[in-house]
Amino acid sequence: IGEFSAGKTRFLRELLGSCIPVSLLPISSLERQTRLPLEITYGPEAELQLVERPHDGAPGVPLARYEHFPQRAELLSFDPMRHRLRLAVPETRLILRKGDGYGEGTRRLALIDMPGWNSGDDELAESNANTLLTGHWNLALGYVCQASRLDGEWNQERLIEFLEALAGADFIGDRCSLLFIITQCPAKDRSRLESAARVRVLEAWSELGEDPEALDLLVLGADFSAMPMPELQRFRDNC
Repeated sequence: IGEFSAGKTRFLRELLGSCIPVSLLPISSLERQTRLPLEITYGPEAELQLVERPHDGAPGVPLARYEHFPQRAELLSFDPMRHRLRLAVPETRLILRKGDGYGEGTRRLALIDMPGWNSGDDELAESNANTLLTGHWNLALGYVCQASRLDGEWNQERLIEFLEALAGADFIGDRCSLLFIITQCPAKDRSRLESAARVRVLEAWSELGEDPEALDLLVLGADFSAMPMPELQRFRDNC
């Protein structure tokens, strides 16, 4: 989750891009962006489908298959509350070898890229945190923020709202997990900004009356356009 153009989709591309054909790479821009949630999960071969799934517990009913990542105009007739894109990729990290701890035989991890808020034209994106925090079988919440917007009032308000929703969500295990990604984060500022974000999250978490020991928090800063491959691989491994 994160603000419009915060770098959510770029993060997922850098994390999994080597498994995804160029034509199916999710692109978030003014030219090619989707208003539907994007679910990335394991499949023996790369495949992009439009599915109807009114909630995470419902089976996804395939409606169409795409040979390219669709432009926004191709999806305007579909309800983002009931439909999503599902991208299957042959990445074994998306297989939960011990299952998810809930449903018997459930072994596929899903990364869900939600529409960004503050875009001005998306009902789902502007909805409350409990709506955007999908599902009841969560492993972690990924919160993405540009370095230049880290001190913004709107991001701070939304962060608090999502932390409150996070505290009430169902998670696997006894602790809530939050992955906080700072995008467009210059290497020279990375340590300082990561530390500032960590302090901000933990202070807000405590002000909500929650125990800091109950939150698994990982803060990672990255400037993908400037990261050499060894550094990018370390970032992927940390995630």
